[in-house]
Amino acid sequence: MSEPSIIDKSEDLNNKIRLIKKEISLYEKEISLLQIKKRFFPPSKHFYKFLEIVNWIITIVSIIYWLKFTPSLPIPLGNYLRLLIISSPFLFLAMLFRDCYNCCINNENYLSLLQIKLLELNDLLEKIKKDQVELLFSKESINEDFKECPICSEFVRAKAKICRYCGHKF
Repeated sequence: MSEPSIIDKSEDLNNKIRLIKKEISLYEKEISLLQIKKRFFPPSKHFYKFLEIVNWIITIVSIIYWLKFTPSLPIPLGNYLRLLIISSPFLFLAMLFRDCYNCCINNENYLSLLQIKLLELNDLLEKIKKDQVELLFSKESINEDFKECPICSEFVRAKAKICRYCGHKF
């Protein structure tokens, strides 16, 4: 089977470049959407963490307050019901803000991961473009600076008198 020609290799590289550019544009769109989303929801992860801690403190204080006064009241079941009614919204808010905090962390991690992938794709694109340029100039320089050994079909320098692969004398 014959070796692919320079035109075939160049077309393969062009297809790779096209696919990488398409993937880069998708990553850039996703990054811009995440940054826009971040702009419309300005509270940071620290703000959500603060709100979560405040709601946990309110929940714990309300539980301690109600547990302190339940023995003195005649109907303890009603007091526990009030405790549940008063502390559950704060407990729910604490869990909600914890979820928002985790969402902020995940979005930041995902954004940094996308940016790293985008940098890797840009590096790969530059490498492929460099390989394409080298491929176009390599065949011309091979023809000028090298000759092919008739025995082992390896390229050796044009000045060489002996093939370094098989020892054939020119």
